[in-house]
Amino acid sequence: MSVRILLVDDHQMMCDGLRALLQLEPDLEIVGEAHDGRTAITMAESLAPDVVIMDIGMSDLNGVEATSRIKAENERVNVVALSAHSDKRHVLHMLDAGASGYLLKSSTHNELVRAVRAASLGKTYLSPEIAGYVV
Repeated sequence: MSVRILLVDDHQMMCDGLRALLQLEPDLEIVGEAHDGRTAITMAESLAPDVVIMDIGMSDLNGVEATSRIKAENERVNVVALSAHSDKRHVLHMLDAGASGYLLKSSTHNELVRAVRAASLGKTYLSPEIAGYVV
């Protein structure tokens, strides 16, 4: 059974790169792609992904608010934040919004896959660089 993933990032190149990396894994399936928070909420509702990979810094509706709304509508959907921001404030805001994980954009392909698989099982995954903020 495949892990169904919704990609959310306002940069097309980032989505293209994530798609290319994740498609290398036979148990991961990209079911949709959104480029803003509002579209992400609608797509999460209609597609019912297992995991949403969510950029934090988007215009119109940021990843924190989108995550909060997605989790309010369907708590079964797990969100992995993907951000260039490693500061405590961003990490804690995403976790408070309901994210199951927080991954830095500087992470490796293997770390991305580990985070997605952990989230699909309802587990928390934090990039090692930021885990100390939460512990």
